Amino acid sequence: MRDIKAEKYYDNDSKRFELRYWRIDEKRNFWGKRFPKIEKIFELEKCNFKELSVVDIGCGPYGGIFYKYDAKEMWVIDPLINTYKEQNLWKNKKDLNEVALLVEDVNFHNKFDCVIAINSIDHGYNIWKAIDSINNMLKKDGIVKFLVHCRTKSQLNKGHRQSYSEEDLIEYLNKYFDTSSLNVSNTDPIDGKGYTTVYGELRKQ
Repeated sequence: MRDIKAEKYYDNDSKRFELRYWRIDEKRNFWGKRFPKIEKIFELEKCNFKELSVVDIGCGPYGGIFYKYDAKEMWVIDPLINTYKEQNLWKNKKDLNEVALLVEDVNFHNKFDCVIAINSIDHGYNIWKAIDSINNMLKKDGIVKFLVHCRTKSQLNKGHRQSYSEEDLIEYLNKYFDTSSLNVSNTDPIDGKGYTTVYGELRKQ
């Protein structure tokens, strides 16, 4: 699949930013250190994924949670999937349904029981459109494992180009989801970096 908006957003600077992170990860095993924390925070081991249709947004070269977990249906959405494969960074050997787009540009409706959106949708060009897309693809009463940084303008970089407050983010999420289980922290609970972070579980209303 080809999308002009995604290609325009993911210019050479943006691609280099993401690819550099994953090349460094190969040497320093950031993913191996982060994933056990993700499992604990989001209680992934308690999720009955094998009975669910699940999509991981911004899966990276490991295929997100599917590097370890299986689901009834396994989908991944990431605009750089093909680039990871071309540059020998792709690590996942499972038979995944792949969509090489930004989530803003995906058009699914009532398809998934569970969406994984952990530190991903703030990497695109329009977080509000990304949230709309997640709502559209999720079945009624479906859940979202959610983590987003709310960066100030001084914290933006080539991979993170959007600034918004946690209040605005939660207000927008309330259009579609029960947000009562969300947490707000002054630091990322996974790696301790100093970004205001909104995280937890959303349920579609």
